[in-house]
Amino acid sequence: MGASADELRLACEGAGHEWTAVSEKSSTCSGTVVDPGFPAEVAVRFKKGRATQIVLVYVPEAGWMAAVGRIRQALTDKYGEPAARTFAVPSDCLSESELQACLADQRAKVAYTWRFNSGTTIGLTVGKNERTDGPIAIRVRYSTNGVAVHNEGL
Repeated sequence: MGASADELRLACEGAGHEWTAVSEKSSTCSGTVVDPGFPAEVAVRFKKGRATQIVLVYVPEAGWMAAVGRIRQALTDKYGEPAARTFAVPSDCLSESELQACLADQRAKVAYTWRFNSGTTIGLTVGKNERTDGPIAIRVRYSTNGVAVHNEGL
């Protein structure tokens, strides 16, 4: 919890992945240290030298909704039912071929949020990153009040 950039870099590189310090407040790891059940890149945000947010970014080659279902179920099995959920996928976006276009133009929105008394929040979202020009992806975001939680896998 609240690991430093150096601690996370060592863990990332120790797992055979590449660590990139994007800025003083942001870094990435080309893979996960603990297998969450899907291949993912990891984005980390820092505050006062400590991790405050860890985001697993997964871009499936196919089977997007099945992948979301598996990840949602794994999170639900581990943490219980989500506190909030949004599943707004128009009927013309339900096919695999149309879904990515609907995610790109934000006609389709899928999000689940787990909240805990400790201040920890876990979010599962599908689509574009609203803050960056990142890819359309499935994202699992772990964060808490100022200190990131350590992902022990799904």
